[in-house]
Amino acid sequence: VVMGVGIVEDLRRCVTSDFKKSGNPIVLIGSTRPELGGSEYERLRGFAGGPPPSVDALGLRASMDAVLLAIRSETVAACHDLSHGGLAIAAAEMCLGGDLGAKLSTSPMDPARWDVQLFSESNGRWLVEVSKDRYDEFMHHLEGIPTVRLGETGGRSLHLSQGRQWTSLAIPTMRKAWSETIPKQVVVS
Repeated sequence: VVMGVGIVEDLRRCVTSDFKKSGNPIVLIGSTRPELGGSEYERLRGFAGGPPPSVDALGLRASMDAVLLAIRSETVAACHDLSHGGLAIAAAEMCLGGDLGAKLSTSPMDPARWDVQLFSESNGRWLVEVSKDRYDEFMHHLEGIPTVRLGETGGRSLHLSQGRQWTSLAIPTMRKAWSETIPKQVVVS
């Protein structure tokens, strides 16, 4: 287990992961690589998913510094790391937290395989809701860092697409699945 710890100077300026406002852009920060080894997707599908995520310490540091700068400049409305479950799970959690949907297209991303785009747990990635009126300033802070605008917040479902492939899950459906899964994972003796 690897984790990051930091000092919060002002709790009132912390950014939470729940989507805040309809119509805000959603941006993926960081590079997605075909690294499904050790992932939740690999575990649930029961197959060998290839190599586990590699660590690019310098790239991670540069991305993290840029994300922190964007947060300090108050251009970020919501932010979620892409770890357990990758992009699809982070987006679902952000929808559930804010009770607000999103429409995302992974078509601009590399690699081309949709399962990798949705479930890769490559290090150093964040899904960010950007304040619409501060988008250009946000992108200036992320200059030189891999970013992809995937879509925007809004509606009552999470809609994910890549070309002709798509899936859409209503927030109540996701909430029901989420609440029914957690008790099954908890063992009380």
